[in-house]
Amino acid sequence: MGAWASNLLSRLQNVPLRENLPNLLGRFSGVRSAYGRTIGGFQRLGALPGITPAREEVVRGPRPAALVEALERESAHIGLELSSETVDAIVTASRALPVRQWFTLRQFRFEDVHDGRLPDGSPALIGDVLGVDGIAAARAVAHSPRILGALEHYMHYRPIGVDVRVLASFAGDFSDDTWRAYGQTLDFQFDIHGFSFIDANYYLTDVDASSGAHVLVHGTHRKKPLSWLLGQPRRSDDEVARVYASENVRTIAGPRGLGFLEDSSCYHKALPPKTRDCLMLHIRYY
Repeated sequence: MGAWASNLLSRLQNVPLRENLPNLLGRFSGVRSAYGRTIGGFQRLGALPGITPAREEVVRGPRPAALVEALERESAHIGLELSSETVDAIVTASRALPVRQWFTLRQFRFEDVHDGRLPDGSPALIGDVLGVDGIAAARAVAHSPRILGALEHYMHYRPIGVDVRVLASFAGDFSDDTWRAYGQTLDFQFDIHGFSFIDANYYLTDVDASSGAHVLVHGTHRKKPLSWLLGQPRRSDDEVARVYASENVRTIAGPRGLGFLEDSSCYHKALPPKTRDCLMLHIRYY
């Protein structure tokens, strides 16, 4: 029995089947498409409402059809834009809220962090800003008519749920192993968040390769070696370099307000911030 088959069998044996199904099947594009068309059929019958778009558009970008084309071809569209006013509103509100650190679940405030460390000297690293659902500007971005219109075509249904998060990463001279220990994705992986899911990310700070940039491999939402598709989702830089051309690996750098829509079943990762903190609005549709 191959390693991938043993891996799948162990998952089935150790976790209830209903919890395994999304993980086992959500990795297949055909399953995601069939799921979407089924949900879309219920919506056309009026049996399952989708997310209601906002009345006003706050996300600048191309028409939904162009977003769909980019997702289909490249796994992502890079070049969405939020106004300075929208970014300022989200950042100001976020910095007044507590942060919950990944892994430890410890809570702290932005003003507690100095040179990437908390008052007791431990690393701050990365966390979720708590209470983002209460930020009106963030909700307006999440309910963008442009984005929802594109997703209705790409996912074959109007998303029925949305998670809105602000992720805070604090710059410091920490080892990659430390970042990994606290949950940051420094290795390439593809996501499996149920049967259907798409992410929209917006930088709330200026971001480059030394300050927390996102990296993705274009086209890998559908193009994976079979053993990788059936196996564990994480791959090293060397493994990715052996399979995919370097021009398909994209580091997304840009000013605050830059956004990108991503089918996160593609291979992607984060670069740890070394020179300045990174704040990002992360929205998952499902």
